[in-house]
Amino acid sequence: MNIKDSNIYTQVIKEHNSVLGDLYFFKNLVVAQINEGVHVSIENAQSCYNAIYDFYGSVKDFGLISNRINTYSIEALDYPKQNILFPNLIHYTVIGYTQFDKMNIIIEKQFCKVPYVGFKNLIEAFNYTNSFIITKSKKLSKPV
Repeated sequence: MNIKDSNIYTQVIKEHNSVLGDLYFFKNLVVAQINEGVHVSIENAQSCYNAIYDFYGSVKDFGLISNRINTYSIEALDYPKQNILFPNLIHYTVIGYTQFDKMNIIIEKQFCKVPYVGFKNLIEAFNYTNSFIITKSKKLSKPV
């Protein structure tokens, strides 16, 4: 499901459009919808990374949801580099709609150092990821 066709679209705070695809920013997470046929790498995603950094900075915990409504490829070896760029990225969620997506989720999970979960449904993924960020942030901000 395209995020624009969902009821959570009304909660979008900011949108960022690029040649790679579209980012939809919420308080605790960003949803990425990458364009058909694109190959995503650390080199060609700078516009998206800058938009994410501008919105969340380097301190505010956030999650990233990859809503894979299109077919595209990702440079899985770049996941560790993303962790360095975004130390405050504390959850990665992928919504896979096809069997091929499900296989990629299994492979990509091996390269991701933050919690990485696959879903079949945008709303379930959004609710789970948002709850995870809120719960994790509360635990991290409690005094010792």
